[in-house]
Amino acid sequence: MKNNWGYYISGRKIAILKQSTTTLEYESPDEAVVGGFKVEYVTSPTVVTASGSTIDVDDELALAVVDYVKSKFAENQGEYDKAQYHMREFKNRVYKYKNRLVGGVRMIMTSSPYAIK
Repeated sequence: MKNNWGYYISGRKIAILKQSTTTLEYESPDEAVVGGFKVEYVTSPTVVTASGSTIDVDDELALAVVDYVKSKFAENQGEYDKAQYHMREFKNRVYKYKNRLVGGVRMIMTSSPYAIK
């Protein structure tokens, strides 16, 4: 009969269990495992919650938030080139947004005392 194994995660701990043949409940194994176990662990981000149904972000920064999230997903999957690209796009969008907040006309003035004003 094939062994049916299971697991559960509690905090940072993982417990490996074996299904009993008689009661069909999972319990701690009391036998040696000859071939060993292969455990594959994939992380996923935690769920973002806000007080409302949406996150309060300015419309011009919404795409910057998307680039940031894409960067973190790519980083978790080990795609570092893609992560760097999206992080660079995130920083460019934030820089452009902050630069637009400075209003008024921009003039270059010379520091020479003989400059015509």
